[in-house]
Amino acid sequence: MKRARITGWLARWLPKLLLASGLLLVGVPPALADEQTLEIIGPDQTSHTLDMSELASFPQTEITTSTPWTEAATYSGPLLQNVLQHLGLSIEAITAIGADGYRAGFSWAEGGKYQPILAIARNGAPLPFREQGPIWLLFPFNDQPDIQSDPWYFRAVWQVVRLEVH
Repeated sequence: MKRARITGWLARWLPKLLLASGLLLVGVPPALADEQTLEIIGPDQTSHTLDMSELASFPQTEITTSTPWTEAATYSGPLLQNVLQHLGLSIEAITAIGADGYRAGFSWAEGGKYQPILAIARNGAPLPFREQGPIWLLFPFNDQPDIQSDPWYFRAVWQVVRLEVH
């Protein structure tokens, strides 16, 4: 009986595909979530990088809200405005970019009044990568009926890795 041989691209890529599929099934290891950083690009293209401990060092704001993807929970994290002001950035508009490349933006005049947070915890526990974390740009939807709509829900970018301030 002959054994099947795995050759060519399959032999090179199969181990990588199996590793990647395993990570998708179990999520990102906690050590990687702890190493998550947030890059913030200012209007003058100056880059700032904050890690999770730096985000946790800001005063934490709590909001209790639900989304089309989650049931009601209490989320906490720094107010987006506080983080950007701490970095000395003036805000006219902002674009958030997730780990998967998804991007959504809004003018600050339009969205700032709702006081979005950079949620880093849900019900007191760090947000896991597989559950919108470790950083989720989140609005207090339950407190604001006028933003309980798809255009606003889609601005709640999860797994945020980059913010571009305009």
